[in-house]
Amino acid sequence: MATGRGITRRDFIKLSIGTVGAGTVASGTATASSGNWPTFGHDEQNRHYNPDSSLDGDSASERWMLSIGDRASSGIPVIEGEVYFSDSSGLVYRVTEQGNTTTYDQGVGSLPSDLRLPSGTSTPTVTGGQLFVGGLDSHVYAIERDTGDTTWSFEADSAIYTSPTVIGDHVYVASADGTVYSVTRDSGDESWRYQVDGMIATVPCSIDDVLAVATRDGAIHIVDIATGEGTVALETDSEVFASPVATEGNIYSVTQRGAVYAIDSTGGTVQWEAELDRTVTRTPALTDDRLYVGTEGGTIVAIDIVTGDSLWETAVAGEITTGPVVTTDIIAAGTANGTIHAHSISEGEPLWTFDAGNAITTPLSVADDVLYFGTEIGTVYAITSSSGFAYTAQTFAGSAASRATATASEVPSPFLWISGGIGTLVAAGYTGKRLLNRGTSSESSTTLKGSKTNTMLSGDAPPIRDNKSMSDSTSKLLGDDVSYSDFDIKEQLGAGGSADVHKAQIMTDGTSQTVALKTPRTSGDDTVDASSFSEFFNEAELWNSIDDHDRIVTVHAWGETPLPWIAMEYMQGGTLHDNAASLSFENLFIELEGISEALHHAHRHGITHTDIKPANILFTESPTGGIGKLTDWGLANVLLDHSMSVHGLTPDYSAPEQVRPEMYGGTDDRTDIYQLGVVAYELFTGKLPYEGASYAGMVNSILNEDPQLPSELNPELPSELNEVLLTAIAREKSDRYETALHFRDDLRRVYHST
Repeated sequence: MATGRGITRRDFIKLSIGTVGAGTVASGTATASSGNWPTFGHDEQNRHYNPDSSLDGDSASERWMLSIGDRASSGIPVIEGEVYFSDSSGLVYRVTEQGNTTTYDQGVGSLPSDLRLPSGTSTPTVTGGQLFVGGLDSHVYAIERDTGDTTWSFEADSAIYTSPTVIGDHVYVASADGTVYSVTRDSGDESWRYQVDGMIATVPCSIDDVLAVATRDGAIHIVDIATGEGTVALETDSEVFASPVATEGNIYSVTQRGAVYAIDSTGGTVQWEAELDRTVTRTPALTDDRLYVGTEGGTIVAIDIVTGDSLWETAVAGEITTGPVVTTDIIAAGTANGTIHAHSISEGEPLWTFDAGNAITTPLSVADDVLYFGTEIGTVYAITSSSGFAYTAQTFAGSAASRATATASEVPSPFLWISGGIGTLVAAGYTGKRLLNRGTSSESSTTLKGSKTNTMLSGDAPPIRDNKSMSDSTSKLLGDDVSYSDFDIKEQLGAGGSADVHKAQIMTDGTSQTVALKTPRTSGDDTVDASSFSEFFNEAELWNSIDDHDRIVTVHAWGETPLPWIAMEYMQGGTLHDNAASLSFENLFIELEGISEALHHAHRHGITHTDIKPANILFTESPTGGIGKLTDWGLANVLLDHSMSVHGLTPDYSAPEQVRPEMYGGTDDRTDIYQLGVVAYELFTGKLPYEGASYAGMVNSILNEDPQLPSELNPELPSELNEVLLTAIAREKSDRYETALHFRDDLRRVYHST
């Protein structure tokens, strides 16, 4: 089993707050409980219904988000707090309760970029200590969850788009050429096969000892699970993309043109037929009395399963790209515009939305009151609902009295929910202290900064240039009573992660000052969830504690009303990428010298950056030439946390411990040295040391390939620089520079030797 990406410290804390459902998993059948969603449709009936989970409320917030690089394409099973899924490149992922991510080495085949499967790629089925997954490479794999070892693999005659169904001692799977297989669970030996005419890209469901199989050309087959003998129960006049679902002796199937059928599972007779006259390509959800169907046109229809009558329908904005999922109180569906819509199951009233920003591309799943889904750009989300914790975002215009804001007592501190071992307590204790400090701040909820100092750090190599002669320090610009309404917000300067940065002007002592104002990105209904507050204040306080260095962008002030905001030093000189071509050979060394010292300053305060890249080194603008400063400490880690990795980091500059934490350990100050080494390598050679066409390709390069000597790429470089750069980006942390000052000193020596 190959190791993989982890979740941020903050995400780990949020991931740990719930108590995992105590339901057990039977050794033979993928059994679902409130804390489990073990397979594609929650159970072997494909019902997409978890009656023991709740997502009631008037808002939803992110519990964690993981960026995987390639499009998330399968459903997302959840077992005992662990999350499983696959992406379009064929990697299968496991995310543990602790936030550690691993990938399984079995290559199940990559999904062509132009191929879209309504049920996604094969969703792993997780039961006992194993997971079962079908592959586009025509194999079914039985994999040990903990070791990643292949127990067995079974080769079918063609690609497998569907998810395995595990019942008792057998695994049932359908291949694209129209073959249904039964293989033994313990050895993978074939028990029987059943051949149909036409392609199968839907997931069979099981009820009353039979399998219901829908073919692309519109036939519904019923197959005895013991003998493999089957018959055609129904031939429709339309293609079928939605998987069949079943309960209480009946099988339900929906065709592409919107015909809904109820079929008796024993006799195969049609009980009733209903016409929706809408395009349906996603699997419906089924409760004990209703069938919920989502249409491509953006409507959700509730149907009485006894009569076939439509009970209600409701519209959502955008094409529905996921089958609905139902809990005890809500029905949810995802759309092509990246929004999860939740409605009440009783009458279909809208309850809340969550905007992921990109098309939802996986089936939804729910376990332990958490909803999971993945997107087109390779982000996987876990979200929860809540009541009364949404904050209305306002523009700066208008009086303070007119803004609807929540009091601090209305915001639940997520750290009150933490459970776990000593590592969790260390993280919670540190962050809890920071929150306590925030809670006892001034009435205006604003923290202000004084003037900078120019920090000169001693070493045994002489400086390249006396930094005191080129200092570009920024003193405090803002008064003690500054508030968000004082800012005149101008054009947007940038965006990243879940925040936006705007240019803003503010009057101080009769003079207009320019700052960069960072705020969380709001959802479609202009709300900011409560988790944004803790994350913004963590960032502001960490940044605030180290920005007295002249190579770190200044935080002038920050506050929490009417939404979290941070006023930062306005850096008008562009990024390092923008300035690299104009930097002389000497200035390249000078910039690396200064950033190394900034990192050492942060490390002395117990803080690592973990996302160093050219876009996060911003330049001042001055007649004598600006200098670069480190910005965006939003992904920073406290060293005590030993965070395994960070979502949102840039793969091109990722250290081995960030992409494979279980192999290379947690991040620390040497992670920053590695990332700065990659930046330095690129500055001196014009190329990255590792390259790949996809995330998986980049990870493979970082872990397995050796970079070229910098002097081979740029013959004008002194040969002494080779060892310095390659030491900084050594794969093992123990082989890198011990501190940023050691890296700086060797850069100085190379410069002075040329």
